[in-house]
Amino acid sequence: TYRFTFVISIFIFALGISAALYAKQYQKRVNEAAIEQAINKQLNQIKESIEYRLSLYRYALYGLRGVIRSVGMDNFDYATMQAYTSSRDYAAEFPGARGFGLIIHVPKGTKLDYLKKVSELRPNYDFTISQLHPHNNSLFVITYIEPEIVNKQAVGLDIGSEAIRREAAIIAANTGFDGLSFQFLV
Repeated sequence: TYRFTFVISIFIFALGISAALYAKQYQKRVNEAAIEQAINKQLNQIKESIEYRLSLYRYALYGLRGVIRSVGMDNFDYATMQAYTSSRDYAAEFPGARGFGLIIHVPKGTKLDYLKKVSELRPNYDFTISQLHPHNNSLFVITYIEPEIVNKQAVGLDIGSEAIRREAAIIAANTGFDGLSFQFLV
């Protein structure tokens, strides 16, 4: 009977160890599934929040595009930009956006005409082009941006002087898709 009791004890011990290992693995899978579900829920919430915020920004760009199309690109100028943007409350309508603007493609050989036209339409008759890196290609100039007061350093910036932003501008121009970019220092 001693031997029988010993075998039974070993069997119960082994069964207990097996049950504990199974329970551990089962709980591990349950925990991993719960963690994955929680992470996916958080990621979906973040994704939806970003998509919502980007849709707000697109509305600003669509509004600006609508104004440009209604007056025509050749007639869109500083005064028209000011009239349109004075009707918007950017901080309330588009929280987090630093500004919205228009980048104009300036083909090679037309820089002086472009500067003359844009300068004449500004209240102080002052407009210059700045570049991050000198180049001899056509320009992509931030001609209008609002609110201008907090984006003064961007006015006149040739984003075509920086390779990544130049490529983004070309893609946007070729595809017709509006563009959103990260904040960058100038």
